Amino acid sequence: MLELADTLEKKDELIIIYDIAKKNITDDSSLKFLVEELYPILYQNNRYLEIYENMDLLASARDLVDRWNELGKIESAKKSIRGKLVEYKVVLESLKDIDKTKEIEKLIAVLDQ
Repeated sequence: MLELADTLEKKDELIIIYDIAKKNITDDSSLKFLVEELYPILYQNNRYLEIYENMDLLASARDLVDRWNELGKIESAKKSIRGKLVEYKVVLESLKDIDKTKEIEKLIAVLDQ
């Protein structure tokens, strides 16, 4: 999907790609895609509900973070991902979703290790 977005050269079009492919975001790049690419665009376009609805995709992301740590790939993405996760934690707190907020806190803790 990121290759397609690069071809389109317009980040806003990621929303269109996402709308078509959201049920297929399951590979190892899902955390990076969600946090670095998709969520910021949804955030900028005031599509907070979609960020909120798709936070459950991050529930399994701890495994991805652990794998990235093992492969030595986490350092380059860690700062960006952590910053975005903190932003989404604030959104979730404002929506009073304690369970998903706790998931985000767990991810942040993993990144802080």
